[in-house]
Amino acid sequence: MFKINRQASLRPSILSIGNFDGVHRGHQAILSSLVAKAKRLGLQSQVLIFEPHPKEFFLGRVAPKRLQNLRAKVTCIRALGVDAVVCCHFSAKVAALSPGAFIKEILKQKLQTEALVLGEDFRFGHQRQGKIATLMAAGLKVETVPAVAYQGRRISSTWVRELILGNHFELAEQLMQHPYMLSGHVVHGAKHGRLLGYPTINLNLTRNMAVHGVYAVRVRLLGRWYDGVANVGHRPALNPTKMPLLEVYLFNYQAECYGALAEVFFVRKLREELKFANLEALKTQIGEDAQLAQKILQGEPSRCKN
Repeated sequence: MFKINRQASLRPSILSIGNFDGVHRGHQAILSSLVAKAKRLGLQSQVLIFEPHPKEFFLGRVAPKRLQNLRAKVTCIRALGVDAVVCCHFSAKVAALSPGAFIKEILKQKLQTEALVLGEDFRFGHQRQGKIATLMAAGLKVETVPAVAYQGRRISSTWVRELILGNHFELAEQLMQHPYMLSGHVVHGAKHGRLLGYPTINLNLTRNMAVHGVYAVRVRLLGRWYDGVANVGHRPALNPTKMPLLEVYLFNYQAECYGALAEVFFVRKLREELKFANLEALKTQIGEDAQLAQKILQGEPSRCKN
């Protein structure tokens, strides 16, 4: 009926469930409580996420843009001490599961859940009919964690998304307590950057992200840090792509690194993605973007270098 990809052995667990997009301070409060309780009870701490997000499944292209790709999200979750991240493929059959079937088939049979740590507004099952009381009535122990506020406003993925879309990365970082980052393995591109004199490392993105356009970035690659300028989008000037692509020109880096894991930390947006009349105009613009990014990064504290 559904697929679950696991990262740990199957044994009794304490579980949290959610999208955790951005892994902001509200999410961190839940996950910190999860890890602490798992240690007290001698259970494995697990987080259940869904791919695609349920809103993406139901709303398609009009769904909210993602803050993180899957790899970046899992990295942030695991950094908080969670033993395992379980990714459930969200399908029509999963969406149709009643709260009772969800508890029986996924929580108890698949994940051996003995207790849960959840946000106060958690809902689950067909048409979000399941509530905290539903879980408790099924014999599961549930601890709820209240929302976290910042300057009087509840921290949410929606708020962080607004900040990223508005180029307010510093405040977004305060809400997340980590720099905004996307990650992935370097893949082969069309090699247009080399022809223009600006070779790039390329990361495929399978979803539409909250970032789109040209940015000053810092990149962690093969154990070292590099400054650079990145374009996130569909490359309208050269062979447009159906799915978004993350292309990064790294200053002072020329080696090949295909297959290596790259983590791209966004510092500031420079401009929107544009379509140029010819390659010479594109080359000129990339040069100007690189100069501006270098100037910005020289004046920015290296908050992501840790």
